[in-house]
Amino acid sequence: MTVDLEFGILGPLVVRCGEKVVPVRRGRQRAVLAVLLLNAGRVVPVARLADVLWGREPPPSAEVAIRNYVMRLRHGLGEAAAARICTQPPGYLIDIDAGEFDVTRFEVLVKSALEAGELGSWETAAGHAASALALWRGYPLVDVESLALALREVPRLTELRLRAEETRIEAELHCGRHASVLADIERLAAAHPQRENLHAQLVLALYRCGRQADALAAYQRARRAIVAELGIEPGPVLRDVHQGILSGDAELTIPQPRTAVAEASGETPAAGLAQGIADARDTLDLVPHQLPQTVGQFVGRDSELAELSALLERAAEQPPGTVVISALEGTAGVGKTALAVRWAHEVSGQFPDGQLYVNLRGYGAGRPVAPADALVGLMHALGLADERIPEGIDERAAAFRSLLAGRRVLVLLDNARDAEQVRPLLPGSSSCMVVVTSRDALSGLVALNGAIRVGLDLLPMAEATRLLRELIGDRAAADPGAVARLANCCCRLPLALRVAAELADARPDVPLADLAAELADQQEWLDLLDAGDDPRTRVRAVFSWSRKFSFTPGAVDEHRHLPPVGEAST
Repeated sequence: MTVDLEFGILGPLVVRCGEKVVPVRRGRQRAVLAVLLLNAGRVVPVARLADVLWGREPPPSAEVAIRNYVMRLRHGLGEAAAARICTQPPGYLIDIDAGEFDVTRFEVLVKSALEAGELGSWETAAGHAASALALWRGYPLVDVESLALALREVPRLTELRLRAEETRIEAELHCGRHASVLADIERLAAAHPQRENLHAQLVLALYRCGRQADALAAYQRARRAIVAELGIEPGPVLRDVHQGILSGDAELTIPQPRTAVAEASGETPAAGLAQGIADARDTLDLVPHQLPQTVGQFVGRDSELAELSALLERAAEQPPGTVVISALEGTAGVGKTALAVRWAHEVSGQFPDGQLYVNLRGYGAGRPVAPADALVGLMHALGLADERIPEGIDERAAAFRSLLAGRRVLVLLDNARDAEQVRPLLPGSSSCMVVVTSRDALSGLVALNGAIRVGLDLLPMAEATRLLRELIGDRAAADPGAVARLANCCCRLPLALRVAAELADARPDVPLADLAAELADQQEWLDLLDAGDDPRTRVRAVFSWSRKFSFTPGAVDEHRHLPPVGEAST
């Protein structure tokens, strides 16, 4: 549908009113218009416009100059377009509909393509992705003279285009059109040697074209490039295609069109899932609030809380489809869960569509939670009926992403074993945020999913003794020296400190100095720090879940971190 007014930056900047192209004068007027368009519907402060136009050192007359640029821009655009630019302190905004800006139309079409693919409607996905890519007329912002704008926006837009290309190719492969997209995949894979998804698509397309040797050679080239650049082996998507070729996996053959055979209800599985997702999303009163209770007497961690809040602010600036993942790492008992839950409660108001929580049991008693099982619980919490939940893990992950699309939800994945346990549980919408806690460094999430690692160290001595004073009370205030020795014997680990405080409360007649002396005996201190029947507060058990725990109490005076736990510090 042709719109009366159209703005475009996916190529040279263009403004159309009906069939007429409205000229926009080169120079800073174009930069002002581009900034306003990229922030459509939001006020752009004069200070930000000055930063885009002049960098960090704008001239004293910047505000007056910007006012003149806006005035000339309005005059040059003509009445219809000029009326969209509003003066609104502390700056300006442009008020346009979604269909009038090519970037917004592109983003909507890509989202529709992704959602169609998640539901198995690959012809629809291919059509939406192709329509999205057709909006591109060249290099974005190519004739807008602003280095700052180019550095901020061009990489984001280029990434969106690449994602749309991958989506279109994926859909075409599912439709059996591997030969027609092979040249496109080869071009893109050569230009982006670190994108595993493109390499997997290339290997699959070559294999389906009857070029098995070329497919295997393409895999080896991709593997060498990834290992050389990232220092890691390829991820599961690329590895699975390679292994499938070696084993003659029938699933790699050309997919057959879906039949119209319905179940007894007359409903296909895809249609049933789509209806279930629609029903769940329409259940507006079902907002999950699954965060555990915050721990009492929470002490310290101000810098880590601030870092998490900064990540949340950064998430608002990310392109659609990305997720900011904060991977909280640290040894057993250092307080990862307490910190994550504390912060999640503080910011829960910014996630009005709900807060989800899963204890993945990566380290602890029992077996870790399988991602497929975790997805069932998450989708139940979001209102998807049990009979609508698909069987395969990939289908479940896709349904979970569809349920969260466009929603503002915080997902807390606690006690993860490794990156592979986490990946299927990641939303695909930039409106969501994920926080992951683990004793593992989760390097795979950092390298391949853009996770932001937030490491946790031992509590500083001042905060460790403060926690003991708050937990123990007057006895601690009366003997600060014993409290310091007790904190040191507990290696300033929040879990050990809390259990030690419980021990002190259970033995009110034992002076704290005597208790600290008992804990100083490295052969007995783990047995002393046993808070009863809850395995989470049995210090020996907690550290045993990190394989092997061996160190001398008090060693933290000489070392910033705990000594290694087994073969890897977790």
